[in-house]
Order: sequence, then structure tokens, then C-alpha cells
Amino acid sequence: MSRSISRRSILATSGISAAALALAACGSSDDGKQAGGSGSAEGVLKVGVEGVYKPYNFHDDSGKLVGFEIDIVEAIAEKIGKKVQYIEAKWDSLLAGLDAGQYDVVMNNVAVTDERKKAFDLTVPYAQTQGRLGVPEGSDIMSLADVKGRRAAQTTTSNWGQVMTDAGAEIVASPGFAESVELVSTGRADVTANEVVAFDTYLEEHPDAPIKVLDEKLETEVLIAGALKKGSPLTEKINKAITELLDDGTIAKIDKDWLGLDLTPKN
Repeated sequence: MSRSISRRSILATSGISAAALALAACGSSDDGKQAGGSGSAEGVLKVGVEGVYKPYNFHDDSGKLVGFEIDIVEAIAEKIGKKVQYIEAKWDSLLAGLDAGQYDVVMNNVAVTDERKKAFDLTVPYAQTQGRLGVPEGSDIMSLADVKGRRAAQTTTSNWGQVMTDAGAEIVASPGFAESVELVSTGRADVTANEVVAFDTYLEEHPDAPIKVLDEKLETEVLIAGALKKGSPLTEKINKAITELLDDGTIAKIDKDWLGLDLTPKN
């Protein structure tokens, strides 16, 4: 077990190689919370995000919405000739908002699963990552096998929430990752599962947090994609844009800028 995992160690254990590649494209955005609608105005791409999931999408000290996925969205928007309007919602309501037509696409660390493939148009994956468990210092939880009957702080509709449910944990509902870590840190939950970069970023900013991250990989690979309504006319355009951004190294460069490593899918 280790208290925290450095980006260099993530690189070594995940088998993901870094690459210094082309500069990311930048588009214009309308940052902050916006009122949703039943469809996008012409020339506007409505994008659903949490806005609190660092380093993927979050507000910086000036209040601007920034992050790894924000840069990818802006690069996509530039390629398809649209401006971006961000609409923020808690994770557990993001995909429901997509169904309700509040935005065109969700770009918020959406893990590719068979269930989501049936329910939505999932884009070409733009990232892959791995899961870890976060537990309090001194915890007797040593691996996923130990979480049965324990309290796991998770967003209830997330991929990690399902992982913990399948492992027999009792889910303590949480609106987001930071809140899940807080529940574990204060003893109101015994464990939380999430992806390793989120843990690493949190512990870099909160080095005194009374939690440790276990070395066990929860899954060998989690592919991350955008989600659109089934049959969306934007799916093909966004897929083409993501493919081009992967091929020309733009997304690898964004990865390096925000995460310090290359998370682009290798298959």
C-alpha cells in the first residue's frame, strides 16, 4: 500500500507511455452554469459537465471552467465549427439531463460500459485510466476483496459505484469525488473507489488528508468517452474530430499538460 501515487508511478504501473506532441487547439467557451434547453441553437455545442472534478473539469481560482476535458471539448468544437456552452450538473443527473435534451453531449469521465452503449451514442474513447481504492490511514481494508459489507462513498450511478456494489459494499451516496474523500476522511465511510489520477491530484493538493490509496488496480482498463443521445446527428462529427485529435497528438499534449502523462487509448 502507498499513501499516494505519483504521476510517474501511475505511468510505470499502468503501462501508459507519455509523448510530447502537437499543441492543443483552443476554442471559445461560455463558462459557468447555464440554463439547459431542449436543443442547441445553431452554432452552439451544449456540453454537460460536473465542473468540480479536478483535473478533468473544474473552476480555477478566477472562477473559469478549465481542465483536461474542457480543453478537449474546445478542440472538438473548433473542428466542428461550434462555440461551446457548458451546463453543469451533479454526476448522478448528468446522463438523465442528456436524455432530457438539456445538452448535446456529456464530457465528464464517462466510462464505457455495455449498459451505456445500449442507452447512448458513445464517442470514440479519448482516454483510458485505472481505478484504485482510497481508505483511511490505519484501515484494515487491503484490497477489493475486503470491502464486502463496508461503507463505500460513491456517486450512485457511476462506474465506480457499480464496482463497489458488485464487490458487496454498502453505498453511501455522495454528490462527487471530493465529497466522497471527505466522507472517508471523517469516518462516515470506510472506502471510496475512483480513478487514480483523481486520487493523485487530490493528495497533491491535500497532502495532510488522512487517507491512503491502495496499490491494487480495480480494473486493467477503463475507457473514457463522451455520451450523446442515441441517433444524435452530432455523433459522427464528434467522432471524426476526436479521431483527428488523437491522430495528430493534440489529445496526448492535453494529457501531458494537465495530467503529466499520456492517457490516450492504446488499442
